[in-house]
Amino acid sequence: MSLNQNPLSTPHWMLLNTILKNNNWIISQSPPDGHCLLHSIISSCNSQLPHLKQPILSSLKADFQKHIHQHFKEYFMYGFDEYHIKLQMRKYIVDKDFDSDLVDIAPAIFAKLLRVQVEVLDTDCNGVITRHSFDPPTPTSDCIRLHRRGVHFNGIILRSPPVCPPIPRQPPT
Repeated sequence: MSLNQNPLSTPHWMLLNTILKNNNWIISQSPPDGHCLLHSIISSCNSQLPHLKQPILSSLKADFQKHIHQHFKEYFMYGFDEYHIKLQMRKYIVDKDFDSDLVDIAPAIFAKLLRVQVEVLDTDCNGVITRHSFDPPTPTSDCIRLHRRGVHFNGIILRSPPVCPPIPRQPPT
């Protein structure tokens, strides 16, 4: 969902805008094509972690699929069995059908894959904003931030610094 589709006069959007403004962040809109999480991760990595190798869509999908096949047992604690998690992963990667069960654990999976902290500002249907943080296996100061409303993700990127006008030169005297 786009920020433009919601009235900014509602309290939760004012709170979200305050959080963004206080941290010099803006929302980077992700296309609603079924892979909004992947697009938001890419835009956030490009903005927030330019020193790291930047992911591309095809490699994120392949790495996600490989990780699920190799480490599916790690997600049994979320109530998934092997068949269910592999089926949901296939539906997401191939059919772009982002099951609501998988959306809850996907940021944790990408924290492990990318070896960065993934922080999600989650706006629920009542307008409550919750901050979730998913840590990689080894501690790092590298962090990407995402915004989630329902099952749609957008990237959170750094606002460009203002461009200062050039200082006029004094004519020689």
